[in-house]
Amino acid sequence: MTTPYIGLGGGTAGYGYGLRITPNYHGVTLVEHSGGIKGVSANVIWVPQLHLTSVLLCNLAGVPSGSIHLGAVNAFMGLPASTRRVEWGEYVPQPERLPLYAGSYVSGEGAVARVRPDGGRLLIELEGKTYCARPVALDTFTITQKLEEMAVRFLMAPDGRYFAAEFGARVIPKAAE
Repeated sequence: MTTPYIGLGGGTAGYGYGLRITPNYHGVTLVEHSGGIKGVSANVIWVPQLHLTSVLLCNLAGVPSGSIHLGAVNAFMGLPASTRRVEWGEYVPQPERLPLYAGSYVSGEGAVARVRPDGGRLLIELEGKTYCARPVALDTFTITQKLEEMAVRFLMAPDGRYFAAEFGARVIPKAAE
């Protein structure tokens, strides 16, 4: 379960069987899983090298449990609480690529992300809110949702068309136009 089989976040992390693995987080490995449904949010972090397992449970939906929890683990590790999983650099996207990402991305559960270019920037609409995506690498952007920065990476097929987007740890297919 803790072997990363799929790369996430531009290669900074991986996905095992149900777990996100960050192999070099300030010299240790973070193994995580988070989720939430109406009325609850949860996050678990395991740091094998420190013999640390920690769980955060919230009786509220939409709580940035991952960021809150990472802050506590950071404090335990002697890092500033605000230390992020990934420190993204700046990247200038090729403006001609932005329209190629446009479209609706629909998950198996029915969640929809709408992506569209807007004057040299990329806008992503999720759950009724529109986010200005920050370019961080080729085909990779971040959005800050509920105080958490999430990577959004667009996936290209061998024929050159974008067929899906990776939102955090989930790959969501692009709907047929």
